[in-house]
Amino acid sequence: MVAHTINRLSGFRLTLLIPAALLVVLAMFTLGSCQFLGMDMFPTILSRAEAVLDLKAELRGVGVTGEYKVTSMTFLTSPTTGTKYIFVRISKISEAPRLLILNAEDLSVKKVFQNPVIGDLIFIDMENYFVTGNKNYHLRINATTLEAGINETPSFQFYPQGFTEGLTSWLVWYDSMTFSLHYSPYTAAWGGGIQASQVLDSMSHSDWSLQSLYYEGSTIRLFFNSINKGPTHIVSFQNTTDFISAFSSPNIFAYTGTTVVTIPSGDDQSGWLTRNGAIILTHDNQTRLVRYESDSGKELDSFVLNDTENTRFTFSPDGKKWLMYDGRTGKLHLLRTWW
Repeated sequence: MVAHTINRLSGFRLTLLIPAALLVVLAMFTLGSCQFLGMDMFPTILSRAEAVLDLKAELRGVGVTGEYKVTSMTFLTSPTTGTKYIFVRISKISEAPRLLILNAEDLSVKKVFQNPVIGDLIFIDMENYFVTGNKNYHLRINATTLEAGINETPSFQFYPQGFTEGLTSWLVWYDSMTFSLHYSPYTAAWGGGIQASQVLDSMSHSDWSLQSLYYEGSTIRLFFNSINKGPTHIVSFQNTTDFISAFSSPNIFAYTGTTVVTIPSGDDQSGWLTRNGAIILTHDNQTRLVRYESDSGKELDSFVLNDTENTRFTFSPDGKKWLMYDGRTGKLHLLRTWW
């Protein structure tokens, strides 16, 4: 009698275990599916999401099919209306690049341009236009109407960075052949353009590139990284007076008004500057976005990622938002920063 009771209980437990086992299998399948769909950063990434755009679907709607690349993403605020925008440049082989202008609150598409003049650099110029360009021409976009017009000069050569202070716009670039930093200021209607240059220091830096530039109020910061995994340098000036004066010194780093901070090298040519510090992507023991204090080089915090294959990032200058484009899913995510 006792043995019979035990057998009945065992069978009952077995029937309970079967659904439980199925649940485990289903859970494993679901997790695997999430990873396959590019959701392996869930829920840490997506818990910070404010908006998502199916960029691949939007591009199909304007005739972009097959392979394409997101080459730059830029946060800018219209100086005339106060509307916040995100500018996304799309490159496709044998086609002129496209520029998507998105609302920075919900990622809705406001305008799409296709023009060979469109470059990766886009910023606000001295007459309150959004401006971009290539080695031959530049394109100005009205910050109120989002209508565009092409000008012949200046050309945006040497992959420059740019910023505007008052009635002057500056193009800044690094020449890895001469190891020198260059600047060229422009006034109304892009007049002027007198060039100045100077070496960074007494060393040769043929593997360096000027990855990004940050300007706010008066402070100017430059982010130099090395393609050979050398350290990253954040070079800061308190104002444009110090910036200009540094070019009259024996080298930029020797000027007393120049601050040079070294941080570890970022992977995948990463490097972003914000009001709240400098960020790099690293694949050391973990894949992380790591934030450093711009004035000291001290590591502040980091955000762990499970996978970054075919993924692009960028950060808003005010340090409040960031973008993640997942090339596997074609989705663009607008996120709150983790700090």
